[in-house]
Amino acid sequence: MNYQQPQLRRMLAAEYVLGTLQGRARSRFRRLQARDPALRAEVRYWEQRLAGLNGGFKPVPPRPVVWAALDQRINANTVVPLHRAPRGTLWRNWAAVSTAAALLLALGLWQQMHQPPQIVTRTETVRVEVPVPAPMPYVAVLQPAKSEAHWKVSIYPDKGLIKVATTGRYAIDEQAKSLELWVVAADGPHSLGLLPASGDGEMPMPPGLKMDGDATLAVSLEPHGGSPTGKPTGPVLLAAPAVRPA
Repeated sequence: MNYQQPQLRRMLAAEYVLGTLQGRARSRFRRLQARDPALRAEVRYWEQRLAGLNGGFKPVPPRPVVWAALDQRINANTVVPLHRAPRGTLWRNWAAVSTAAALLLALGLWQQMHQPPQIVTRTETVRVEVPVPAPMPYVAVLQPAKSEAHWKVSIYPDKGLIKVATTGRYAIDEQAKSLELWVVAADGPHSLGLLPASGDGEMPMPPGLKMDGDATLAVSLEPHGGSPTGKPTGPVLLAAPAVRPA
């Protein structure tokens, strides 16, 4: 299995965070994380993305009859004698108590099942708010050949925002050169801005730029401050797909 495929890595990271990745597959994924910083960054992304789901569930208390049934099951097998009784007396007494408790429980269950439905008339208006999930960003992991540095790029078209998380450092003379990020469209490459050689950063999307379907991102080495022509002028260091998870 090729663990460098971006789509496979995203899928495994999401399953790991959700808890559906089990057994040997989960153990193997943990070993991969230990030596793959980009995979750890992918896991952090899904943890942040899915953390909001925990707040959507409210505890529902069980009905009293359920607690009664649990109490009967727990205490049915627990005998704590307070004093020594003659042989056979203790067990006869306990059997009588257990039988009475079972009869009471059965009576309670019968009443619960046969009581008439309660009709409650309410005049107030009930407001139901359905949360609308925010659109998923386009995500790409960019790693130049023969370099430990890589960038996780997240593009939010609805917010007009690009976020970059950098692992490691790409060795360039930052006083003379810049790393420029491009999106490759049908009409050619469009600059998204300059990538940090190290550390994280944010930058606005160029005005009017639209993202339709999956896209391809590329990084070129340019003079300090970026391309003077609006198109790549230096060598293209890498290209990778940017995918929007469904």
